[in-house]
Amino acid sequence: MKKTLAISCVIAGLATGGSAATLFSGSTSGTFNDPGVSYSCTYSTAGGNGVAWGESGSCPDYGGSDEHSRLFVQNYEFSEQITGHEKVQIGQIKWKNEPNPSSKTTDFYAGLNLALNIDSPTVASFNEFLWNFIDNTPNPTGDRILTYRWDDYGLDIPYLLSGSLRIDGFSFALIGNTSGETWSESEYGSGLKFNWTNKENNWSKLAIYAEVSQVPLPAAGWMLIAAVGGLGAMRRKRKAS
Repeated sequence: MKKTLAISCVIAGLATGGSAATLFSGSTSGTFNDPGVSYSCTYSTAGGNGVAWGESGSCPDYGGSDEHSRLFVQNYEFSEQITGHEKVQIGQIKWKNEPNPSSKTTDFYAGLNLALNIDSPTVASFNEFLWNFIDNTPNPTGDRILTYRWDDYGLDIPYLLSGSLRIDGFSFALIGNTSGETWSESEYGSGLKFNWTNKENNWSKLAIYAEVSQVPLPAAGWMLIAAVGGLGAMRRKRKAS
């Protein structure tokens, strides 16, 4: 009897895969379109890409000491073992808001192409195009970025990855800031609209998360029932003989 129970437990573990973790890994990156207004530019570094505005002169690098304001998308790699339902950070955007005293760039749009590449358990690539309306002011009350058309990378959520993991949705949060920065989201057509405010001389950082679940195999329950039933039948046959 003990042997039968032990074998049943092993089969149950294999059938349900409850204790097995599945790797969810990949990367995100982004590029900005040149907004085409005075005192603005796009730039690239080894760590990602950005758009800068507010000061005349050469385009800055990300760690420069100039007075450009800038929105920067980090090249971000993620890797996490999923055993149930996990919230995985898959991307990061940073906004540094300088006072820009000498040259005020007019309010403008900056398009962002945001790419999501999944390496495991499925090899797949998805893209999101976002319109960022930058409300640029020279006063200390702060600036605002309105981001339109977030559409979950165009995925039909929930999205199944290789039959083992499922993306249930995306969420967002400020994960770092100087002080007094805010971020909120609201419905906009079929997607979302983000309202991100930042005081002059301050910075804030936005994280993008994927909500990921492990999906049990549909046949697992039937496999378990059949296996246990078969063991029971074998045991009865031995007793009868």
